[in-house]
Amino acid sequence: MNWIKIDAGSAGTARDAEAAFQHMKSRAKGFHLRHDLDWIKATHPQAEVVVYSGSDREKAYAYALVFTKDRPLPFQIGELVWFRKKLVRHELWEGPVFADDDLTADENRQHTRDLLARLRPELTAEGALSIEGLPLESALYDLIMHDEAIKRQYVAIPVGKPFAHQFIRMPETVEDYFGGMNGKTRRNLKYDQRKLSREFKAVVPACYQAPESVDDFLDHAIPLSKKTYQWRLLSLGLRDRAHLKETFDYAAQKGWLRNYILFVDGQAVAFMLGYLYEGCYYYTDVGFDPDWSKWSVGSVLQMHVIEDLYAQENTPSLFDFGTGYGYHKAQFGNTEREEINLLLLPRSFKNALTAALYRLNLRLEAALVFVLEKLGVKKALKKLLRSS
Repeated sequence: MNWIKIDAGSAGTARDAEAAFQHMKSRAKGFHLRHDLDWIKATHPQAEVVVYSGSDREKAYAYALVFTKDRPLPFQIGELVWFRKKLVRHELWEGPVFADDDLTADENRQHTRDLLARLRPELTAEGALSIEGLPLESALYDLIMHDEAIKRQYVAIPVGKPFAHQFIRMPETVEDYFGGMNGKTRRNLKYDQRKLSREFKAVVPACYQAPESVDDFLDHAIPLSKKTYQWRLLSLGLRDRAHLKETFDYAAQKGWLRNYILFVDGQAVAFMLGYLYEGCYYYTDVGFDPDWSKWSVGSVLQMHVIEDLYAQENTPSLFDFGTGYGYHKAQFGNTEREEINLLLLPRSFKNALTAALYRLNLRLEAALVFVLEKLGVKKALKKLLRSS
């Protein structure tokens, strides 16, 4: 099999990239939103988007979508970033996609090795292959960790620890879903929901999915996002209204948009961003007013979202909480997969030094967290940092 590079942004090859994408989408199960060529081109208009089509002389068997963007590597202690290394990231989600039932496991492994070798010459001195949501049981992860030929080409940097990626496998009814929860968790969540409705006159969840609803959602969600610690401390949140509007407009026109806001007595207190694509709901961002934290408004909104997804005609079969572990996600998830986020840098002395310093930073961070936990001040310090 040859991995053929197709520039999706070139007028001469855009049709070839689209054909490779559509062909593989029709042949592979569990096609992720971030494998969708049209979605990536729409949401990253300034990025170079490339499709790698794995094929023999007769037909395509494999597909990988890679797009580039400037995104530094943060060195941080907890939530405080003290240095950022400049990187041009070549983003690859999970790994290559293979057509179902066409190739053996050994063939998939070999073609994955070939893809890594094909991508290596594309990286500049400041370039990196960024793989997010990489399953620990995948051939790609095993090759990166254990294959000597790959190790000679790349320096691997784990971005954080492995984590349990949470999902909800949606049973037939909402009653079945909540009935399958741990009894204590279910009782606590139902109590939070009843308590909020009992103490306030109107607890109203709203779903935004039509193109004409996008501006109204942004009018409420952006001021709410500015109150979160993610906005103040991590420079995250809903910052670029124009880009968000373009993204939501595109998703709404495709019928994918499913954003939510929880209103309490007319005040927006929590929001969720998400997309319903190919039978899966992708939860991409959440936020809530910290003044309402004692009312568990994030959990209450999550319950309303699940109930609403069941109430719609096209109820998804899977709810994807996205990368990174969180207690909130684990409360609601009923299945999980061990994953990690990795950076692969071209092997050089400079990049090996960068990797060593980053690992040292992670060890120092872990040691500091251990000391703070032993002293019993971690929770208080974290709360103070987020509120300051």
